[in-house]
Amino acid sequence: MPLFRAQLFLVGYLVYRSGYIPKIIGALVAIAGLGYVISYLSPFLYPNAYLGFIMVTFFGELIFMLWLLVQGGADQRTNGVIVTGRADKSYHRAM
Repeated sequence: MPLFRAQLFLVGYLVYRSGYIPKIIGALVAIAGLGYVISYLSPFLYPNAYLGFIMVTFFGELIFMLWLLVQGGADQRTNGVIVTGRADKSYHRAM
């Protein structure tokens, strides 16, 4: 379970750096990962602190999921057409 929390932060970082998905979504997913890490470590680091509000960070995951469902398959550079291979055949050379 702790690995999922750290993985979510890394996914948020990669989404932020990708350029394909809006950067705000990447930031929200990274914040969600940090929120999960903080909520996991709170009994060990600060057991008396109230961190009930930190669970609202899951909205980053929710927004990421909705973006993937609505926009994820279509690439803006190809006008909604999913390209699976290279259009340029010049890389095939006769041997």
